Amino acid sequence: MTEPDPRQRDALLLARIAAGEREAFDRLHREHHRAVVRLAFGIVGDAEEARDVAQDVFIRLLDVAPRWRPDARVSTWLHRTTLNASLTLRRRVTRWWSRAGPAAGAPTDPEHASALSLAAAEIGRSLEQLSPRQRAVVTLHLDLGMSPGEIAAELEMTPNAARLALSKGLRALRREVGPTVHELAKEDA
Repeated sequence: MTEPDPRQRDALLLARIAAGEREAFDRLHREHHRAVVRLAFGIVGDAEEARDVAQDVFIRLLDVAPRWRPDARVSTWLHRTTLNASLTLRRRVTRWWSRAGPAAGAPTDPEHASALSLAAAEIGRSLEQLSPRQRAVVTLHLDLGMSPGEIAAELEMTPNAARLALSKGLRALRREVGPTVHELAKEDA
C-alpha cells in the first residue's frame, strides 16, 4: 500500500484532529515538535521561551484543524506560525527591556551554554547580534537547511533580499565565531 502524499496525509490527520482524535494530534506533535522548538530557540534564544512558543503553535494548530485547507502542508504552516510567534515574542521582549531595563545585578544572558557545544553556544551568542530578519534567515538556513528561495517564500521577501540577508548574516557570524560557521554553511547564498 502506498503512503498518501504529504498534503493528503496532513489533511487526513487534521480532519481526525478536528474530530477530536487525540492519537492524530499526538502523531503530528511527535513528528514536528522538535523542529518547532529548534526554530523558535534559534530566534528567541531561550529554551524555556522556545518551548512556550511551541506550545502556543500547537494550540493554534488545534484551533485551525476544523478549517484546514487540503492543499496546505502542516510543516509549512508550522514553520510560518513558529517564525511569526517567535519574532513577535522577540519584539515584545526587546520593547520591554528597552523600557524597563534589567534590574541591578540581574543576569542579562541566560546560561544555555551548558546544554550546547562550545561552537553552538558561540553561534547562539553571535546570532543575538544580528537583526531579527537576518537571525530568522540564518536560522532557517542553518537549522532547517532551507535554500534562499525557500526562505524568501517563507518570509515573504524577494529571493535577492533573502540571499543578501543570508550572506550578511553568515559573514557577521564568521567574523564573530570564525570558521565554524563556514563549516556549517558551505554555501554563502
